Amino acid sequence: MQSVLSIAGSDSFGGAGIQADIKTCAHFKIHCMTAVTAVTAQNPGGVAMSEYVGTPMLRAQLDSILTALRPDAVKIGMLPCREAAEIIAEAIERNSLTAIVIDPVAGATSGGGLISDRHATAKAASRLLFPHAALVTPNIPEAQLLLDDTPTSDQRMLATLLMERFGMQAVLVKGGHAEHRGDEAEAMDLLAEWETAGIVFTEFRTPWIESRHTHGTGCALSSAIACGLAEGMPLHESISRAKRFVARAIEEGRRHPIVDDNGPLYYF
Repeated sequence: MQSVLSIAGSDSFGGAGIQADIKTCAHFKIHCMTAVTAVTAQNPGGVAMSEYVGTPMLRAQLDSILTALRPDAVKIGMLPCREAAEIIAEAIERNSLTAIVIDPVAGATSGGGLISDRHATAKAASRLLFPHAALVTPNIPEAQLLLDDTPTSDQRMLATLLMERFGMQAVLVKGGHAEHRGDEAEAMDLLAEWETAGIVFTEFRTPWIESRHTHGTGCALSSAIACGLAEGMPLHESISRAKRFVARAIEEGRRHPIVDDNGPLYYF
């Protein structure tokens, strides 16, 4: 049985973070191990509180898992501080972990603070973790933050700047925050990869689904991609399957809401 290690924050309402990763892995019949980086108090109205679990606890979780089992893939989500990025990087290097998908979470969909110093944490993640990643999956605001708050929202330009600055193997700039209009609107995520001739782009499109229940989309997408890599799928196939899964989960979340607004995806 394949396994994924999720290193992320806990969402007390169960829509995103570790909880979303576990549900996603269960959907794909992948065993999910978890190292919690932060505990949050949140609901659809926003984040009331977020607290780093502490360096000793994060290190102990990773050591406990990695001395018993080597995961087939790793998903890294919310990093509450620079120290967390340092501990995770040490574990990756010490255990030679591969098939790493990084979702550089900058904030919650519902609003509210998750990270103590977003710029310092983003710089630590980009320096220590991005070189190990098979894929980094920022949305447009997260890509802008990583690029020192660059004002552009053009996905191709953001992807190019990220690849050139950080030397990533691949980056998927998600288009959920782009403007969508009309019945024919699509959700387009743009993949950039290094090849011999330079950066090559691939578009992944699904129909745009208008919904107020999208909490956890980034977590679900990145963990679904990690599941594909754990199964030995090529990156493009992993992304395509993950996109279809998230689109269906958004559609079903709209049909099966548990709250009036900012509800979670339907993972079942």
